[in-house]
Amino acid sequence: MARNTVIAVGTNIIKRLEELLALNPDIKGFIAHKGEPPGLHECSKCRELKGSEHFKYYQNRVDKNGYLMRSNALCNACDKSMRQERDSTLKKAELNNEIGEKPCPGSTCPNCSRAWGTVEQPRNWHRDHDAIQNIFRGWLCGDCNMAKHDHRHGTS
Repeated sequence: MARNTVIAVGTNIIKRLEELLALNPDIKGFIAHKGEPPGLHECSKCRELKGSEHFKYYQNRVDKNGYLMRSNALCNACDKSMRQERDSTLKKAELNNEIGEKPCPGSTCPNCSRAWGTVEQPRNWHRDHDAIQNIFRGWLCGDCNMAKHDHRHGTS
């Protein structure tokens, strides 16, 4: 049976779910949702209002209204151009040996001076880059890296 089987909602939904769970003992539960949210949504970079088909959605995260949550505030077109810019900048930095080794779990972030992760529970370090000047700046903790990039105000 397919992993993401869609079931039409009806009066026998509980019975059908019980049957599916009995057939698939590895299934631990299910997420009920209303699908992608209706209406127009604003891209955080181009600021255009676009329909749901222009964004990516998590398949297992639902908002308070029962709709799937966007996995990115960027529309697909802006996400693609941002990825291309990032990949180009980081590739150039790699060729120039500017990136260096990734910090170890628990190392201190050079921006906020906090330890990022532990050996037992490592967290991902981010390769910080300036998307305007297209230069690699160094390794940062995830919190600092995400805080530095604000598409709405043209900062990087």
